[in-house]
Amino acid sequence: MKQSILSGMGISLLPRITVERELKEEQLSGQQYKQNLATQLLYPKNKWISPQVEAFIEIVRNHASLW
Repeated sequence: MKQSILSGMGISLLPRITVERELKEEQLSGQQYKQNLATQLLYPKNKWISPQVEAFIEIVRNHASLW
């Protein structure tokens, strides 16, 4: 995603931590977005999910409302 933006192919909404270096090096410019965004978590239906992924899904379910 960052490479597409750096190549001039468009804009994107990304977490600030993801582009911190590029902002400091003035490769990208940005604006803060202060509105809530919808969060979606997608994973394969009817497939085996590792315990680590199950734990991650549970963390997201419990905490996504705070993001």
